[in-house]
Amino acid sequence: MEITETRPTEITVSQSLLLDKILDNFLADQDISASSRSTYARSLKQFKDWLYQDGREGSLKIQREDILEYKSSLADKSSYTQTLYLTSVRKLYQWLESKKIYPDITRGIKGAKKPKGFRKDTLTPDQLRQSLKS
Repeated sequence: MEITETRPTEITVSQSLLLDKILDNFLADQDISASSRSTYARSLKQFKDWLYQDGREGSLKIQREDILEYKSSLADKSSYTQTLYLTSVRKLYQWLESKKIYPDITRGIKGAKKPKGFRKDTLTPDQLRQSLKS
């Protein structure tokens, strides 16, 4: 019996890979910081959970309509969280296409609209006084 060593990014369609293995390979193949890798992993866990909840058996072989359904399932999250989750999924499908595993079904799907204006309010006079005292 011959044992061959493979690198994490060498994935072919004929291999029967578990979703976790695909996600691990995707994350390992990204040229990003450790904190960004951790953020991607957390947001892709949400996607993975959604795949199992909706009876898709954890399969990444879904259609564009499913991605749009996933997007609408995020409506209760902030626009920043929605965009983060969708960006992670888009990056995953771009990677899958680059490895010739599955087409990028997320092309053209946009993130949530972000509110205009400042994200945080200014300090109240009491908060400012408290800050100056410290």
